[in-house]
Amino acid sequence: MAEIAKEKLEAPACWYNPWWIEDCIEVRNTIERILMPVVEKHANDNIRSKRTGFYTSYGEKVLYTLVSIVASFTESIKKTKYGIIKIHRNDHIYSIRYYTPQEITRQTVVLVLDALLNAGYINQKVGSKYVQYKTSYPTKCEPTRKMKQFLNNHDVSLNKFCVSMDEPVILLRDNGCGLKEFKPSMETQQTERILREFRMMAKNHTFGVANPTRDEQGRVSKADFKNVRMKRVFKGNLTQTGRLYSGFWTNWPEVLRHKITINNEPVIEKDYANLHINMVYVLEGIEPPNGDLYKLKKIDGVPTYRPSIKLWRTLVKRSTNAMLNMEQTAKREGLYGVLYNAVNGEPLKNGGRSTPAMSLPKGFILTKRSVLALRDAILDKHPAIAHRFMCGKDQGSKLQYLDSQMALRLIKQFQSIGILCLSEHDSFIVPASYDKELVAKMQEAFCVVMNTDYRIDVE
Repeated sequence: MAEIAKEKLEAPACWYNPWWIEDCIEVRNTIERILMPVVEKHANDNIRSKRTGFYTSYGEKVLYTLVSIVASFTESIKKTKYGIIKIHRNDHIYSIRYYTPQEITRQTVVLVLDALLNAGYINQKVGSKYVQYKTSYPTKCEPTRKMKQFLNNHDVSLNKFCVSMDEPVILLRDNGCGLKEFKPSMETQQTERILREFRMMAKNHTFGVANPTRDEQGRVSKADFKNVRMKRVFKGNLTQTGRLYSGFWTNWPEVLRHKITINNEPVIEKDYANLHINMVYVLEGIEPPNGDLYKLKKIDGVPTYRPSIKLWRTLVKRSTNAMLNMEQTAKREGLYGVLYNAVNGEPLKNGGRSTPAMSLPKGFILTKRSVLALRDAILDKHPAIAHRFMCGKDQGSKLQYLDSQMALRLIKQFQSIGILCLSEHDSFIVPASYDKELVAKMQEAFCVVMNTDYRIDVE
C-alpha cells in the first residue's frame, strides 16, 4: 500500500457512480472470476462473524458493488490524468435509497475498497467519516499498476459498461457536498417523466463531432457519447437552482458544441440574450431597455474601443451577473473578491479555477479602484433595478431556478414532436433543420415562465 501523492490528490477526479452496470456478460464474468475471490478472501479473513454461504447470501450485492467501482475507475481513467475516483465511506449517502441501488450499501462499498486496497489494486486516501458535511470530504482511490494491468489484459474498458436507466434524475444537495432526501411533488414527478423520456429517446440516437481541430480531438476522444443522462440539481431546497447537468456536452466550449452531430445531422445552437438581467427587469414589472444590456461606453474614463470591444463586453457581462448573483456570504467577502473571481474563475480546492481567466481589455487593470468604477458604471446603466444588485437574498439561485423551468419546457415540447433538444443552461441545441422552431419555442418558454408578454431576443 502506498500513499497517494499530493499532486494527484489535488488533480481532477471522477465521482463514484453506483449506477454503473455491465453492458455485456463477459465483463461481469471476468470481474467475478478474478476480483470476487479477492473480496471473498478478505471478507473471510477479516469479518469476525463468518458468513455462511458468502456468495449466495451476500455475494450478489458485493459483485454489484464491485462492478460499479471497476466501471467508475474505467470512466476516470478515460477522463482524467490519474484515474482517481472520489467515494463516500460513511453511511449517510447509502441510507437514502433514491440515490443508491438497493444492492449497494455502505458495508459492501467499504468491504470492496478494503479488499482491493489490501490486494494492491488501489491506493487510498480516506476522507472524513463524519456526517457533518460542512467539514467532510470524500475518500479518494487511485488505481495502481496492478488494477490497470487487469483492465488492459482483460479488455475491461468504459464502453463495456452502461449506466442503469434507474439512475436518479433529481439531486437535492445541502449546503456542503452531501445529498438530502425530499418529498416528491407535482414538479419533481413531472421532471422525472421529462428527463427519463429524454434518456430513452437519446439512447436511440447517435452523437458525434464533425471536423474537430487538433486541439479539440483530445476532448472529443475522452467524451462518453453514451452519457446523455441529464440530471436536475437543486441546492438547499426545491426552489433554488435546479439547473440541468451531466450530458457529455456539458462544459464544452461553444465552438465545439456547434460541431455536434445528432444522427449525422448538423445542429444549431441558440441562447437567450442578456437572460438574467432581462429576467430581473421583468420581475420588477419593467420592460427591459432596447439594445445590448452589457455594453458600456466607458469605465472610469477608459473608452471601450475596438479591437477590445468583445473583451469589454465579456468583462461587463461577467461582472453584471456576479453582482446580480451575489449571495450573503459573497457580500461579506467584498465586491472586489467577487468580481475578481468572476473574471478569473471561482477558486477550487485543488488550487485551480472553475473557468479559465479571461483576457482583460486594453487599458483596464483589475484593482480595487477599477472594480469600484466598473460597479458604478453598471449601476448607472441600470438605475431602475439598481436595488437588485448585490442584494443577497439568494437572487442568483432563484433566477437559475426560473431558467431551469424554461429548459424543461423546451425539452418537453421538442420531445412531443420526436426531436431531441440538448440543454446547456440558457442555450439549446437541436438539429439544424429546426432553427426557426427553436427560436419561437424559446421565446414562448420565456413568456410562460416569467408571465410576461415581453419577447426576449434569441441569438
